[in-house]
Amino acid sequence: DRMDLVAGGLQAGGTGAAAVAPFYVLAVNGALNSAAISTAAGAMVLNPASSTAALEAAYDSVAGSGGSTAAPIVQAQFANFFAHGGALSTAIVTAVGSIRFGFASQRNFFGYGYTELATCIADKTSANRATLEGATFGGLQAADANGADWVAAGITAVQAATDTAIANGVNPLFDSPTQTQLGQAYVQAAAATHVQAALTAASITVDAATIPTLLGLAFAALGAGDITTAVPDMVAALMAAPDSMSAGDATTAATVVLGGINTAATLAEGVATAVVQSKALFMPEHLTVNGQLRPLPRTWGVDRFPCTRATALDVFREGDFDYPYRLKQLQQVSQYVYYWFNQASAVVTALSLDTCLNDKLLQPTRDALYFSKLGDHLSSYQTANYAALTAAETAFLVDFATSGDSTSAVTAALIAFGGNGGQEFPATAPTTGQAPTPAFQAVLGPAIAEAAGTAAALESNFGATNQAYFGFGYWHRPSFGAHFQALRNMTDAEVVSVLNDGILAANNPDVGGEECISHTGPSNETIQGCFMAWSTSKLPYELSIGNLKMDNGTLTSVGASRTAGSVYNEANRDFRLAIGETLGREVDYDDASDLLYSFETAVIKVFKQFWAKDADTPFGAEGSAQDQSFYFNADRSVGDVVDEASDLETILVIGGYLAMIAYTLLVFTNFSNSVYSHGMVAVISVFVIAFSTAASLGLTAWLGIRFSPISSNVIPFMALGIGIDDAFVIITAYMHEVAEGGTSREVMGRAMGEAGPSVLFTSVINFVAFGVGSSMPILVVQLFCQQMMVSVFLNFMFIVLLLLPCVYLDCARTLSGRSENCCKCGNPKEPAKKESILAVFYGDYYAPVLMKDTVRVVVLVLFAIFFGLLAWQGFEENDEDLRISTVATDGSYQHDFATRLESDFLMYSAYLITRSDTFESQELQQNILDQVAALQESEWVDNAFQISSLYWLHRFLGANLTTLESEAFYPAFSEWLGGLGATSAYDLVCENTVSGEDVSCFDIVGDLGQPYNSEIVLKATRGVYYIPNLRSTNNILDAIKDTRRRVDAVTKDYDNENDKDFKSYVIGYVYIFWQQYLSTFDDLYTIVGLCLLGVFAATFLLQFSISTSLFLCLVILMVGIEVFGFLPVLGIQLNAFSSTNVVLSLGMSIEFTSHIAHQFLVEPGANRKERVVGAMRFMGAPMFHGAMSSVLAVCFIAGSKTPFLREYYFQMFAMIIFIAFINGTMLLPVILSFLGAPNVSGDTERRKSKAEKLVEEGHVHTAAL
Repeated sequence: DRMDLVAGGLQAGGTGAAAVAPFYVLAVNGALNSAAISTAAGAMVLNPASSTAALEAAYDSVAGSGGSTAAPIVQAQFANFFAHGGALSTAIVTAVGSIRFGFASQRNFFGYGYTELATCIADKTSANRATLEGATFGGLQAADANGADWVAAGITAVQAATDTAIANGVNPLFDSPTQTQLGQAYVQAAAATHVQAALTAASITVDAATIPTLLGLAFAALGAGDITTAVPDMVAALMAAPDSMSAGDATTAATVVLGGINTAATLAEGVATAVVQSKALFMPEHLTVNGQLRPLPRTWGVDRFPCTRATALDVFREGDFDYPYRLKQLQQVSQYVYYWFNQASAVVTALSLDTCLNDKLLQPTRDALYFSKLGDHLSSYQTANYAALTAAETAFLVDFATSGDSTSAVTAALIAFGGNGGQEFPATAPTTGQAPTPAFQAVLGPAIAEAAGTAAALESNFGATNQAYFGFGYWHRPSFGAHFQALRNMTDAEVVSVLNDGILAANNPDVGGEECISHTGPSNETIQGCFMAWSTSKLPYELSIGNLKMDNGTLTSVGASRTAGSVYNEANRDFRLAIGETLGREVDYDDASDLLYSFETAVIKVFKQFWAKDADTPFGAEGSAQDQSFYFNADRSVGDVVDEASDLETILVIGGYLAMIAYTLLVFTNFSNSVYSHGMVAVISVFVIAFSTAASLGLTAWLGIRFSPISSNVIPFMALGIGIDDAFVIITAYMHEVAEGGTSREVMGRAMGEAGPSVLFTSVINFVAFGVGSSMPILVVQLFCQQMMVSVFLNFMFIVLLLLPCVYLDCARTLSGRSENCCKCGNPKEPAKKESILAVFYGDYYAPVLMKDTVRVVVLVLFAIFFGLLAWQGFEENDEDLRISTVATDGSYQHDFATRLESDFLMYSAYLITRSDTFESQELQQNILDQVAALQESEWVDNAFQISSLYWLHRFLGANLTTLESEAFYPAFSEWLGGLGATSAYDLVCENTVSGEDVSCFDIVGDLGQPYNSEIVLKATRGVYYIPNLRSTNNILDAIKDTRRRVDAVTKDYDNENDKDFKSYVIGYVYIFWQQYLSTFDDLYTIVGLCLLGVFAATFLLQFSISTSLFLCLVILMVGIEVFGFLPVLGIQLNAFSSTNVVLSLGMSIEFTSHIAHQFLVEPGANRKERVVGAMRFMGAPMFHGAMSSVLAVCFIAGSKTPFLREYYFQMFAMIIFIAFINGTMLLPVILSFLGAPNVSGDTERRKSKAEKLVEEGHVHTAAL
């Protein structure tokens, strides 16, 4: 029935007016009867046109007389007390209406209506419980052919078991395992009676004490799978006392006993059905209070969802371990609502259950909408018009269904309203009808349209909603034994069988939620289980189980099970608001970040114990899962890997620098002449480089350049290697010049004249090379190159500003004849002019042999072969890849998890993201649908899980996928979000166009006056899809390219110049992590080319020799290509880190080539060969010491705890040093000897005389000169 607010309001107003009327009337005539005045006033309120005679009669009915005096006064004071009564009437109507229809003000029709509907069923069934229960059970027993044979003890046991199951939240109507359990309860309780009856019928006497023994043996065998195996033991029991039967008689008796048990089992099904049908019709006590339904949450449970996760437990009832209480409550209620609304029985009709939908959902919705829409004309919504309104609503729906025109339908509704006696009742005279005025019709038409349309939509959608609620949760899934409702523990084989069915169902597009709930496939095959989310949406099985073993397409074992859950992050506004609501204060980004960090820290602490198999965990030696291994990963785990790898391994750094100190001290200490010993200044050079390296790291941090594992564990060694080379060149030149004598100023001038240009040259070239390398579009390469730029610059500045003054002081000491240390040796007045062993080796032996024509040709041929092989290997055999298992530290939980994940789970999730300002555009809606269709056609997208099954737009538009016009989009979107659309909320981002802030899309749901909040618009959406079988990097790259190509091709068709923010793209872990490999080779080639261009430009500007610049670039390029070719040899794949090292090889090769190239340019000599020998005599030793010092530094990286650093930096750097050294000291000299530029030094004569002097003193062979 409709709610007659007018009648209720008038009655309330009359009561109020009658209460205040005596005050006004008695003020005029205090002798009148107050009670009689109230009666007369009430009549006046109900009918303001009441006659004087009517008022007299009303007064006299109480007072007996005096009405003739009172009536005129009542009429005169009517305006006063009617104003008060009318105001009170309006206030009461408004209050009652607001309370009654508050749900509609939020358009929460289902939230309110579903609860009311369930309450209607609970009330009506509870009120008739005894009658229903008895009639149902008795009727089913009578209908059963063997009903008369049911044993009372068995019935009682089944009833008790049913009560227990219902109390535990199980509805046996839909729970097959529970029904089986109830049948077993009957057999257990009634078997003795049935067995005794069978024995009596067979004229066999068995002692009463023996029967329980026989039943125990039979039940044990039945539990093992075959009851007949109990016969031998039963025979033995019967042959023993007190029965002492013969073997034959015992066998016969045992057979009869089994027959009695089988009879009980046969009857058990009928008994269980009858008991379940009679008891499970009523909502259980824990859902009701005195038969009335406990209040469901305002949003029927779907205001808090389970965690977004996928797990192998989803196949089983145990998957409800994190199912929210409210949804569990809805799950139980929905089963009873579903049952009653899918029954077409006399009971439903007799109890008027078929009217609950209209009475508790549809009609209250109509009432609420009329109450909201009619405004000042609400007085016309009364009983007198109800028939006319019903006719008008029907006319509207019929016309709209035919014409599709709401204006035409409204016209038809108004005609029907008038044609069925509809009238207008003015607010001033609510009991007096009149013909509808145009003003009234202008309000009434839209009200009819919204009331009828909304109710019709709710009715048509109720079936789908009822079905959806019915399927929510895990109650319809089998239990493997850990659930409190489990009947027994499954065997391993049974678990595998259920999972096998889940795999088959996942791969079968004809199997949906309905088939999984009923456990019946499209061909009536049994489906034991399905991989489904809590909302019965199918999930790919590859997400949850891995390392599968199959035998002819049938699963035989599962080697790995994965549970993956999505956790909020601090950037999510909804998360911050929810936490703020919980804590009662505003939560900002930093607060949320701290909370999440603390949460994951706590989780990791516990999970580490499982991973480590601690004794007090299930995975320990005595635990229930001792034969299993536990691996885990958290959101912060990868970051922790990087942080751990970035931690400075102080021991290694100190060890590297101490080794360098020892080496320099050994090389530059003169043990035969302590005056001309320079070990201390060489040690100081190591400290200078150490200071510059520390300063460079501090400066880069101050500049905002982020640290990476390379920053703390690689750059200190690389900076030392590069910086010490320059220091060795300076110290070597200084040693030569100080032996010549002169003033300190003269010695330093000559030394820096020899070494300075070379040091400046290599520093500038390194700076330029790393500067160009920093443009590589890979973050870790950018950071490394930027930090190396700073390091190279500060190395040079520290050498010039700190090392040179120290060298100057050492020069003053030497020239004054003071020993370097306490141990004095040699003649302080006689300079140690003899060249070092290495200088002699390079000048007298190595270089002269290298300059022989035959040797030069052999060197060129060998290097050509070496280069060709490595170039072929580099360009043909290199693969791009880098896995977390490679980066993570051996023995860490991250490494173990990544290794298992990469080997056992080959499916990844990804998302289709769309941003737009105009989601209401039909063109955009269609384009999004086309994107999803195109993406689904990709061979890399999983077909078993259709994107459309969970994509928000498909669920919003419905099965026919009809796009909505702009003006209809947001009202419909708002209504959808108020219902089942709530389950898609996580995939939607909305924005407040006034504040510009991201807000919850639930904020778009408006009230009845405004169907949606027009300030809130949809800003971005996403839809998940899955990419399976990603076995290699090539698979991943193909998947990335194919899915992007398909989506991009469709988005190009969307041409809306007003939609400035439109973007639609695919993204996910595989896209983010492997994106770099789409252009790894191109990026590397570009950076190497730019580096070489920078080297050429810097070389030419500093030396003005085109040929030298070209040869230097050629050798550097060859070094880079040879290093590139060595990657497969070392088992290292091409990625951001190895690419960085290839770029680094260019910088390191500069150290071994530019010094020699520069020295060759300034070296005097009659021909190129002589100049090469001279250059090698001067630069050979520093280059050797530089190589040895770099190797010493790199060797300590081999002790790193991180295998990634050992593989990518110890192995690669050792290889780079070797290749750069042999190219710089073998290939480059040979090239220069053929094509080197002429001498450019203006100091040729001094250098010649110095050389001749060395010959005269016997320090240098003439042939070498």
